[in-house]
Amino acid sequence: MLHFKGILMVEIKKIVILFFYCSIVSVIESQFLQQLENDIINIIANIQHNVVKLELFYPHTNTRISSGIILDNQGHIVTLATAVEKTNKIKVHLQSDKTTEADIIGTDTWTNVAVLKMKEHIEPIPKGDSDKLQIGSILIVIGNPYGLNKSVSLGIVSGLHRCVWLRGSLTPLIGLIQTTAPINPGDDGGLVVNSQGEFIGMSFSTIQRELFVGTQKKLFFKMYKLLKSYQEQTDFDPQLALQFDTLIQEMQPGINSSNIVSQGINFILPSNRIYWVSESIIRYGTVNRGWLGITVVNMEQPGVLVSKVNLNSPAYNILQEGDQIITLNDTLIMNSAHIYEIISYCYADVPITITYQRNNQLHKVTLRLALHPSRN
Repeated sequence: MLHFKGILMVEIKKIVILFFYCSIVSVIESQFLQQLENDIINIIANIQHNVVKLELFYPHTNTRISSGIILDNQGHIVTLATAVEKTNKIKVHLQSDKTTEADIIGTDTWTNVAVLKMKEHIEPIPKGDSDKLQIGSILIVIGNPYGLNKSVSLGIVSGLHRCVWLRGSLTPLIGLIQTTAPINPGDDGGLVVNSQGEFIGMSFSTIQRELFVGTQKKLFFKMYKLLKSYQEQTDFDPQLALQFDTLIQEMQPGINSSNIVSQGINFILPSNRIYWVSESIIRYGTVNRGWLGITVVNMEQPGVLVSKVNLNSPAYNILQEGDQIITLNDTLIMNSAHIYEIISYCYADVPITITYQRNNQLHKVTLRLALHPSRN
């Protein structure tokens, strides 16, 4: 009997300890969530003034609402180039309910970034490092969806180094951040910050992925094959891009068909790329992007294989077909999109160092990038 009571007391003690442990964990979790909520509220309060509502006026059409971000204390605003193209007037609505006008300083179709200039000067929020984002990083997005001022959404990073084609463009948007945060019409050009309230990107419109059945399936797979061929290049063939755009137009009759299922995919333009492009536009009025002059394909391991060297390019008479490029400026090249991303964010006439393998021997060479042919 005494033995039974002893065992019972031990079990009761275990239950009591477990109860107190669960209570403590519950309190800690509650405190953590409360602190997280307070942090998010404080971040939003501190950054809202950096988001502006853009009222865009177009000739012979209705106005459109978009978003913009205060870039610096000199009156510069960044937004999407596709939003402001063909506008004849831009009104900027500030947090103080004050309205002013802005002019377009310049745009860059490679990154879809536009730089505006207004007379008002507002202090920007701290800069973040978008290259430090990882899958799962928390993001806060502030924009003006459907004209609803300063709307906030939360999400995480769900993908990095994404490549997306805009219709009618001969070059893709590269190095995009994919996110789970909802981004709606009017959020385009909105502010994206990290969990420290630092500027790490600009929200980008939802991409609709169409899945076709029946007669549209053949066109879909034709488009898919062309897209795959794009991904294996660093210097994209304009003629190939025109073929891709033509395919999209061929698919338009089926867009309203019930044979299509659409899924939204949301993206963010990284802040590091935005700063690089904006600085060039503000200083020079354009982006003097560098050009190496090679076409590459992916390999099974990190690195890329040179499949073509353009005549009279910086790589001509230095690199050869069959060379395996391992690093660029001491950065390990993961695939063709990666090397394209690195080169596209280098200025012309800037020296770069390439490590490559030829005939099982490693070589290192330094050369200067030329001005990209699209800018000549």
